[in-house]
Amino acid sequence: MGMKKSLTTALTALLLLSGSAQAFMLGGTRLVLEQDRGVASIAVYSGEREALKLVHSQVLTAQDGGAPSTHFMVTPPLFRLEPGAQGQVRVSLVDPQGLPVDRESRLYLKVIAIPSINPLGRNDTTGFTGGALLVNTGSIIKLFYRPHGLAAPTQGGGATLTFTRVPGGVQVHNPTPWYVTLGDLRIDDRPVTFSSQQAAELPPFGTTTFGTTSRLKQRAQWRVLDDAGKSVGGTTPIR
Repeated sequence: MGMKKSLTTALTALLLLSGSAQAFMLGGTRLVLEQDRGVASIAVYSGEREALKLVHSQVLTAQDGGAPSTHFMVTPPLFRLEPGAQGQVRVSLVDPQGLPVDRESRLYLKVIAIPSINPLGRNDTTGFTGGALLVNTGSIIKLFYRPHGLAAPTQGGGATLTFTRVPGGVQVHNPTPWYVTLGDLRIDDRPVTFSSQQAAELPPFGTTTFGTTSRLKQRAQWRVLDDAGKSVGGTTPIR
């Protein structure tokens, strides 16, 4: 079992390295910024076969069409990234005024890469201007802000969730000040389908009802994502 796990880990790392050599990508799927530290960073990679890019980053209040947040500053907001190179984006807390002090806040870090239409023009921004720009690529990941005194949850917070039988489904309550992201949820081995009405992300102190085809509703098998985006699982009896 240990050897199988080691081989799986090695294969995953190899695939990540192979992907980073050919595509623009970020060094993580989420970013956590603690008020006590005031700053958080994430790596930005350009594939060896990628064109010269101009990278633009900002923190948004919502994933789709959200306004730029005035609480945070991204540095550098704009920089050049050569093929096969690595850059870094730093998110700094500017003003915590107005952010909740008793729970996490969820925002979004948007990082887009604008490809150059003139790879030879590397001494200025000429290659990034004009009406013939190529299609932008990029990523949007979640940025979790933790106020003073709020440490990281244990194992992604999954063990603290409570599950209660209700007509037609199971009610899941998150009693913690953290966002808990479900990677998978099964009721008596029967998978639950996530949707906009049955969101996989449980807000702090929030409650969501999930439909299930199980009649007995005896146990919930769950997997949640921790700060590093790693999946952590467990089983909880349903009350």
